[in-house]
Amino acid sequence: MGQFDVNSLDEYEKEERNARHNRGRSAAIFFVICISFSFGLLFYLIFNFYINGGFKRDNSTPLDLSDPDIRTLYSYVTYGTRGIRNDKFISNSSVYANTFSDSEKFYYALQFARASDFVYTNENNSYGQKIFTISDNTIRNYMVRFFGPNISYSNNVQINYVFPFNVNKMNVAKMTYNVKRRGFDVVFNKYLGYEEVNPINDQYYTRLAEALRLEDGKIILREKVVYVEVVENEGLYSLYIFKDPAHQELIDQKINLTSSQLENSIDWYNLKTAYIEYTFDLNGTVYYFLSSQIFYE
Repeated sequence: MGQFDVNSLDEYEKEERNARHNRGRSAAIFFVICISFSFGLLFYLIFNFYINGGFKRDNSTPLDLSDPDIRTLYSYVTYGTRGIRNDKFISNSSVYANTFSDSEKFYYALQFARASDFVYTNENNSYGQKIFTISDNTIRNYMVRFFGPNISYSNNVQINYVFPFNVNKMNVAKMTYNVKRRGFDVVFNKYLGYEEVNPINDQYYTRLAEALRLEDGKIILREKVVYVEVVENEGLYSLYIFKDPAHQELIDQKINLTSSQLENSIDWYNLKTAYIEYTFDLNGTVYYFLSSQIFYE
């Protein structure tokens, strides 16, 4: 048996089995670690992709924020009746054409309407109010202008809308679809001026920060946004600045401010805020809204 007796040979075989088992276990652990690292790296890249504004657009061209075309596109998404911006894009993490209700589609499309679009029908309603009409074609043109050529919507919706112009000294209109006229019957029945804005009631502040043109012609607008809470104390105000609409991440605060100092106190350059990325696509030579998404710096 040489230098090994039965017992020592059994021990040797046990040690060999244990060694093989340990080597196999080490290899398995190493394999698991590699897989975990790969998934971890993939998760980090995806996380970083969304958190840091998505894509690295190396072939994009910066655009001048003061360019009239950029200001026009920005006005599309910051529109609101009576001078108060609608918060559709502020409060939703992502927005596409199919996430608008029919009423919301009309809300944004009618920003392009003009007084001359409303033609008197030579009829009055039972209250003696003149009935005007706006045609299907005009409505369709405005829908396409904002949402692009593939937009769909229903006319089976009653609309009460405040226009930025007067018809018969009124700017509030009730719109009801009339199949025979192939358009909406419109009655202007009230006047409302611009709403008085109290800065202490503001829930967010925004600033257009960047505009880019991509290689495929799309335009990207990036708008920084902070969500705020204002607390009054003996005529002065404390401003609490949050990164998120749920007010879970406080990123700055200011105290002893006057009402006129509230928005101007935001340190847009240094604060890492949320921002909204708006994408506009081309329909021929005209840009329309494609999507928006909220990211976090």
